[in-house]
Amino acid sequence: MKRVLLILGIAVAVVLLVLIALPFLIDVDRFRPELESTASHALDREVKLGHLSLAILTGKVVADDIEVADDPAFSKTDFVTAKSLEIGVELKPLIFSRQLNVTEIILESPQITILNGGNGTWNFSSLVGASRKNIDLSQAQPSSVSIGKFKVNNGRLSLKRVDSSGEPLVYDNFSVVFTNFSTTTVFPFELETNLPGGGNARLSGSAGPISIINVGSTPLTATLKATNVNIAAHGLIAPVIGISGTVNVDETFQSDGTKATLAGGITASDLKLLPTGPPSPRVISIQHNVEVELATQAGTIKQADISIGKAQLHATGTFDNEQNTRTVDLQLNGPTLPIDELQAMLPTLAVKLPSGSHLQGGEASVALRIKGSADAWDVSGPVKASNFTMVGFNLASQLGSFMGLDGKTISSPDTSFRSISLHVQMTKAGIQVDDLEIDVPSVGSATGAGTISPTGDVKIAMLGTPVGGLAGDLTKMGTAGGGESGKVPILLHGTLDKPVYTTDTSAAARAMTGQAVKGVVSVPIHAIEGLFSKKKKQPDK
Repeated sequence: MKRVLLILGIAVAVVLLVLIALPFLIDVDRFRPELESTASHALDREVKLGHLSLAILTGKVVADDIEVADDPAFSKTDFVTAKSLEIGVELKPLIFSRQLNVTEIILESPQITILNGGNGTWNFSSLVGASRKNIDLSQAQPSSVSIGKFKVNNGRLSLKRVDSSGEPLVYDNFSVVFTNFSTTTVFPFELETNLPGGGNARLSGSAGPISIINVGSTPLTATLKATNVNIAAHGLIAPVIGISGTVNVDETFQSDGTKATLAGGITASDLKLLPTGPPSPRVISIQHNVEVELATQAGTIKQADISIGKAQLHATGTFDNEQNTRTVDLQLNGPTLPIDELQAMLPTLAVKLPSGSHLQGGEASVALRIKGSADAWDVSGPVKASNFTMVGFNLASQLGSFMGLDGKTISSPDTSFRSISLHVQMTKAGIQVDDLEIDVPSVGSATGAGTISPTGDVKIAMLGTPVGGLAGDLTKMGTAGGGESGKVPILLHGTLDKPVYTTDTSAAARAMTGQAVKGVVSVPIHAIEGLFSKKKKQPDK
């Protein structure tokens, strides 16, 4: 037994000695020119490798450094640099035949620079031969390169537009694995990375064959899952717009090389829609289906179902990227929106109500067209609401003499609306209100138009038809005498949170007196003007 153990120990020692000696006996560095040439030809970029050594126990050839040149049309610096590159090889052919068969490539801690040309091109677009001269690109095929596995570990990827002076977006801990990688067939992949501003993303699927005309046009099918994505940190939306918050993404991506389809869901938390507005207290979710033309970055939103609690909105339309300016032309519809669900969103949308008031009950509807760019946008269309109450706001007391002709005061602290409808047009210059119609059973009705400035100053002129008091009686008498209903001119001014109502007493008196004398009753004008001349009650502070 001792003899057997001794022989076994000697055998193990011999094997270890051989394994230790082999790296010194096999000069793998002599393969460096061949590897550099093969890689440079495959990528159509100059590739430089550092000194090669053999790690016999792992079966890997290790390069000290690696450099891959960038497309000279984008940059004179390197596209990829890394401190080490591990190349898995088949040991038997290497030891006995001095033949280098590559099985895997592992790139450790690389620095990768991605540049966007701003016209649909990228600095990686010309990889695998698209920049070669004197070839018919429509018929050309990439060099056939096959590797069992290609991995990038703990990389740092920087993304920037060449025409931008801003800082690049940085993706840390960037890792990707291509299995059964081939330039001429479909291969599976998995990619993970940390995101700028926090959060992380995982992309998995299949790609290939690689397009020789433009690597970015390579067919791709993948699933994207991303969490805690910081909207503002990605620079997709100009900071001046003020949109920020975090989103979670779960969607599929499919591209045939020229057109891509994105379908899935996005949920947004703490979403800010305006620079000065507070974040949304509600989670907003969007189920979408979008088609994008890869060359132009233009596309069609075929579906965008937006959920805010029980409130559902639907958007369709198009977007473009002309002259590096993102523009949209969308139709946003919400036919049945519970006002209680929208109440919490009003501050986020910069919709102000009279101080101390809030909305309760009822439904709203919108049919808005949203078009333009971040610097020149236009939102227009009808807005309606019905059967709701403005709690904490007494419209009758605000109107003063308009409601007080009969000497009575409506004491309810709230105002119930049967309906309100208007057509709005919102731009950076402010809001234009047209076709305004208001129906308040306890007060009356009114029609009008006006403006709201970007700072919130309101100027809306209305003609009101009262239902109570002497004003209402005179209106009825005017109608009975064959005249038109009496109208009281009302000016709404001040601000949305501190509205001020002013009635044109003289015009109102003349209008109603003129109708009343048509065979029913005659009231001296000066008497009616006296009734209207009562001081208007100031709004509560």
